Amino acid sequence: MKFLRRMGWAFAALGLHPAAAQTYFPPVPAASAPWETVDPAALGWCPEAVDALHAFADSTGSRALLVLHGGRIAVEGYYHGHGPDSLWYWASAGKSVMAALCARAMAEGDLAPTTAVSSLLGPGWSSAPPATESSIAVSHLLTMTSGFDDGVPDDDCWAPECLVPLAAPGTRWAYHNAPYTLLHEVLPEATGLSVNFFLNNRLFAPIGAAGLYVQFASDPWNRVLVSKARDAARFGLLAARGWQWNGQYLIADSSLRTALTAPSTALNPSYGWLWWLNGGPTHRMPSTQAIFNGPMVPAAPPDLRMALGRDDQKVWSIPSLDLVVVRLGENPGFPGLAGYDYNAALWSRLSAVFLGCCPADLDGSGTVDVQDLLLFLPDYGCLAGCPADLSGDGAVGSADLTLLLAAYGVPCP
Repeated sequence: MKFLRRMGWAFAALGLHPAAAQTYFPPVPAASAPWETVDPAALGWCPEAVDALHAFADSTGSRALLVLHGGRIAVEGYYHGHGPDSLWYWASAGKSVMAALCARAMAEGDLAPTTAVSSLLGPGWSSAPPATESSIAVSHLLTMTSGFDDGVPDDDCWAPECLVPLAAPGTRWAYHNAPYTLLHEVLPEATGLSVNFFLNNRLFAPIGAAGLYVQFASDPWNRVLVSKARDAARFGLLAARGWQWNGQYLIADSSLRTALTAPSTALNPSYGWLWWLNGGPTHRMPSTQAIFNGPMVPAAPPDLRMALGRDDQKVWSIPSLDLVVVRLGENPGFPGLAGYDYNAALWSRLSAVFLGCCPADLDGSGTVDVQDLLLFLPDYGCLAGCPADLSGDGAVGSADLTLLLAAYGVPCP
């Protein structure tokens, strides 16, 4: 294991090696052949940390946890009566799927980022003056910059009386469900097809997945994606592989593929088209106009792209590592907005897995010795993207030095 320093992310230091050709994809249809697995120990991951990861997932209300590496299943766990064939809701993580559907419709010529919402829904779909309403484009719905007031009594309601203008389109970022949900009206008008038909025919069937957006009787405004955990993992792999599956691009236009997971606005450089991005210098969160410094998950790779939903539903995609993580379940009880604290806690447990059972062996020699100390010392005080972060907390400090010294001179297991 070669120690790679100061490259934004220490691939080998974490036991993660991107698949050079990225040639493996799960079978399509899904039932046509088994999905290949890989033993975490064969990847140099720590079996004891895998056990601890499962215990963490179980204790925090998870129903499913999957980790893919190189497209293969490296970790898969189900908890509290859940199983591989059990269905679960994505909550707002389903927004990221809708963004991909809109990009697919754009690639097919049925829609454009600049398409005026009024051209599809007609006038009067909001409470905005006609001139303002007609200037709101599909891109504003995809980037949370519609300008509507997210402080209305019901921010899920997308009836005209609930869509009250607060700022000019494109001038204010606010996480707001209602404008997003309008895309479920926009897409069928643009394509002539129902959202669920378009979802399964254009996006999910080609990757061997299945799912449905459903409307619950108790929630008349939202459209919630429901699927099996492995379907979510397939979608995460599609995103990690640049929106191509086994050589076929499902979004033909490269500019649209880029737009999905690139910073969409300077108002929030950590948000793409309904995707949360980890590499930004600052980020915003739901329910507040505060600006937070640094990336959302400082200890994680800068190209971590996140589909996030209520109760900490997660589909994480990390293209540089060809890694996908899916977590579905109940609210884990962690504080923070949009799973802010749970994101960090989950990544910490994953890092312990990836680091292997001998994380202080930075040069991979099989023993922690002076060479490892020499690699460690220049990183002391590093606060982000730190190759010598042995504890997985995002920085290099006394805790990491303690781990190294405790292992000094001891052969790795």
